[in-house]
Amino acid sequence: MLLPPIKEWGHGLQSYHIRPDREDSRRMQNYTPAPRHRGYAAGAWVNGRRQVGRHHRQGRSAQMHRADPEFGGFVCAAACAILRGIGRKRLTSPLLLFYPGPMYPNRFADLPGLRLHYIDAGPSDAPAVVLLHGFPEFWYSWRHQIPELIAAGYRVIAPDQRGYNLSDTHGPYDLATLVQDVIYLLDHLELSTCHLVGHDWGGVVAYTLAAAHPHRLVSLSILNAPHLNAYLDALRVSGRQRRKSWYVYYFQLPWLPEWSLRRRDYAMLRAMFRRLPPAYHSPADTERYVEVWSRPGALSAMVGWYRHLGRHLLLRGMRLPPMCIETPTLVIWGERDAALDKVCNRTLPRYVANLTIHYLPGISHWVQMHDPPAVNRLLLQHLAAHGHGQVAAETIPSPS
Repeated sequence: MLLPPIKEWGHGLQSYHIRPDREDSRRMQNYTPAPRHRGYAAGAWVNGRRQVGRHHRQGRSAQMHRADPEFGGFVCAAACAILRGIGRKRLTSPLLLFYPGPMYPNRFADLPGLRLHYIDAGPSDAPAVVLLHGFPEFWYSWRHQIPELIAAGYRVIAPDQRGYNLSDTHGPYDLATLVQDVIYLLDHLELSTCHLVGHDWGGVVAYTLAAAHPHRLVSLSILNAPHLNAYLDALRVSGRQRRKSWYVYYFQLPWLPEWSLRRRDYAMLRAMFRRLPPAYHSPADTERYVEVWSRPGALSAMVGWYRHLGRHLLLRGMRLPPMCIETPTLVIWGERDAALDKVCNRTLPRYVANLTIHYLPGISHWVQMHDPPAVNRLLLQHLAAHGHGQVAAETIPSPS
């Protein structure tokens, strides 16, 4: 008997339910998400209507023989994970197969020079919020923000940026191209404006887009990411920030960064998330990241962002034209950032006119995963204060 067809979905897998009384390889149409339930296989989607086998159409036997979406999804996900693990001589952790959260519709956009994967969830006619992830992540880093934004009445678009996860991995990785990728995505979705949120490298892209295309933004939200002008100012005056930026210099070397990131089963990258609260980032979540890092060309693409920026800055003598921003801007900053010191924000008011900064003591660089309640509260307040179709105050979670 043939296994049900399996295709890749987002960060995990998508399985299709087959009617027992039809040819095994036939795919059903009009798929709907499996109900949210702890224990459902990651990405398991089944036909909304349970089908009954031709020999068991009545009575208790029919109930017993109806297709079980939980079991079917688990079998499909497990088989695919094992086969893929054997193919690259490492078995995927069984924890990867389970995700208690909701599944979101995934899409692909054929943009000029790039095939980009993104999550699109929430009402299609609602105000749009675009979430840009950073290094070494993908759309999944926003898993704690997406349901809150949807519940507050927003449409959420979370792309895998160029070089990450299911998006194309080829360059170039210059900021002009990375910004244009986002603009092309907005055009593809027929969105004239949006709320833009960025973390880490996603924040760098967001700052640059806000300076170059202010008419496309309603608001800007930055999570532990530097404005490049303010970052260069910090490097000139702060030895502490220069020491924290060691990895930026290291990533300029050929092949060695990729080798060191890959060795010992991505131990260096795994260590970045080790101190996050288990309630918000589990070992299964880390395995999802490992799957993304393991894709062919993924590490070179991620490091390629740093290489291009480093060479660009060296050619310009470590100076850039001022990028001035008028868009209402919120900065949420975890103070225990191992890579970026608060000094990066010292000269930020020179470049951002309408600026609000919130510092979160004891919170790391991965702020949206380290303290999701605080981030969600600040983010929703900012969106409601500067958006069309403001969100009712009762939808904003109160501080714990």
